[in-house]
Amino acid sequence: MGFVKNIDAFMNSIDIFLLSSIWEGFGYVLVEAMMHSKPIVAFKITSNPEIVIHEKTGFLVDYPNMDDFAHQTLRLIENSQLRKEMGAHGLSRVKEKFKLKDSISRLEQYLLQ
Repeated sequence: MGFVKNIDAFMNSIDIFLLSSIWEGFGYVLVEAMMHSKPIVAFKITSNPEIVIHEKTGFLVDYPNMDDFAHQTLRLIENSQLRKEMGAHGLSRVKEKFKLKDSISRLEQYLLQ
């Protein structure tokens, strides 16, 4: 899709967020999706495991296992309750782990060491 100007409209138009890229510096887009209560399917690479908790906020799949990627996506398509639960857990995780104030505080502490 490339760059999306209205991320809220985009996130509100989907039920599941799929990230099929094979490299992410930090998965901001995963955090954005979780802020919109979307369950995730992504590869277990780079920073993705720091953001997504496998089987709680989404599914992390070994790269390049596309069969498992499709299988986990299908699980979410077929189970609306699982989508809701994972989406809710994702939102809670983002609110708990990715607070700007806390991140700035941790960075300040690190720099002062």
